[in-house]
Formats: sequence, C-alpha cells, structure tokens
Amino acid sequence: MKSENDKPGALIELSTVYFYTGSLPNSLSLKDCGLALPRKMPGVICGLYGRQSKQDGFMAANAYARKHQLEFTVIDFMVRLDFAINPGKMKPEDLPHHDFLSLNQVRRQTWESIAFALDDGAAPNAAGGIDEDGKKLLLTRPDLIVQLCDLPEYQHFRVVAFDSKPAIGEVALQVGAVPVRHWAAIESAVCRLNPTTQVKLEYPSDRPRPAAVEANAPASRPRAASRQRG
Repeated sequence: MKSENDKPGALIELSTVYFYTGSLPNSLSLKDCGLALPRKMPGVICGLYGRQSKQDGFMAANAYARKHQLEFTVIDFMVRLDFAINPGKMKPEDLPHHDFLSLNQVRRQTWESIAFALDDGAAPNAAGGIDEDGKKLLLTRPDLIVQLCDLPEYQHFRVVAFDSKPAIGEVALQVGAVPVRHWAAIESAVCRLNPTTQVKLEYPSDRPRPAAVEANAPASRPRAASRQRG
C-alpha cells in the first residue's frame, strides 16, 4: 500500500495575514482572509508563497498593525496538487502536465505565449524583454492574473505564483493565487499564532467573494474598523 508521500502530486503552503481589533474570533472563514493586493482579485484567493516572502510579509504586517493600532494573526493553508512541481523553467509544452505555475520559473517562450493575457493596453517597452515587462506590470496590476487563470489552457492550474506588492507595504513579494474553481484542492487551513481559532473552508459564493475582498482591503478601512485583511 502506497503512503501519502508516494503520490505524484505535492502540497503547496500559502500564508496570509488577518487584521483585527479587540479579541480574535473563535472561528474565521478562509474566504475572508486572503492577502489583499493593490487591485481587486475576484475569483481567486491569494497568500504569500516562499520562505523569504513570508518573512518579509509578516514584517510588513507587523509594521502595518503598529501604524494602525491593530492586531494580526497568520493563517497557513495547504493546496493539494495532482502533479509534481517542475524543478526547472517551464516550457510551453510543459504547461498541460503541471498544475502549479511560477511566473518566476518560466522560459521566454512561455512568457510570449501568455503576454496577451497580461496586456493592459500600455505600449510595450522596447528597451526591456517581454518577460521583464510582464513581471514589472504584475507588481501593480496583479488583477491581470485573473485574466490568465480564466484562459482555457490555464484553467487547470491550482496555484499561480508571481511577484506583486501587497496592500500592506511597498516591497514586492512572491504571491500565490488559487482560483476559486480549485477551492476543493485546499486541504486545510490553520491559525499559526492562535491555534485555538478555527479556520473554516467555506466555499466562497459568487456574490460574497468580491464584497469580502473590497471590505477587507487594509488600505480602504478606517482605523476603528473591527477587522481588516492584509
């Protein structure tokens, strides 16, 4: 009998921060705790990806909480992949055989195949490569990832990682986006700093999800708000 480690897939851990005042609730819904980015991200939930980005993100969250007289906690959630993670740079022909895509680990040809999905109408930068232009664009336009995830040939990706600037700071961090269509792939979510707080995996319906993103964006909430999302 094969063990869990014998499966070809893998687990991806993403982390987010949840801001609040007073006492932390006994339970939270993961759908209300996604990482806030500079643009609305309807249809996806985001979290920090990678050890360094998590460290830097938690430092930014701490500074933000101090500035706005808030408390915050860290939520880790695990996403199950069906395929092994590609250890090299992804080529266009590799895309159908993986369900995790890091835009920091793709070849130029792959960038060329997705460039139209990241087009915001701006004139191309003749001095820069198409891959560097795309990465710079995503720093302030992470919502373009939603367009990418909606393309038929990219809808099978459970996690798409890219660099962007969270709403709580100005430092670019690596972010993982999970499309809501793959919500069932989220196996667990725990409150790292407050383990007695339950994190529920309630499916985000079409109407509440965009409202939750807007209501919990830290940049748009007054200091006296009961909770904010980072």
